[in-house]
Amino acid sequence: MKIYFSLLFISVPTLVQLLKDIDSTEEIVEYVQPYIGSIIKAKEFANDFITKRKQLANAGVCDLLSK
Repeated sequence: MKIYFSLLFISVPTLVQLLKDIDSTEEIVEYVQPYIGSIIKAKEFANDFITKRKQLANAGVCDLLSK
């Protein structure tokens, strides 16, 4: 599966692997903003990513996303 960001194709597993150990919303924004383009969308993505990672970790659903 691929996600289209600003003319670049990024594999979802690669993106998750890179972001899974980052706790800081600001660091995630810095990483994804060049691909997403909009700082607002990058902040939304970062907040959603961290929230979903915590939900999955708390539910024991996905060890890949847990810290």
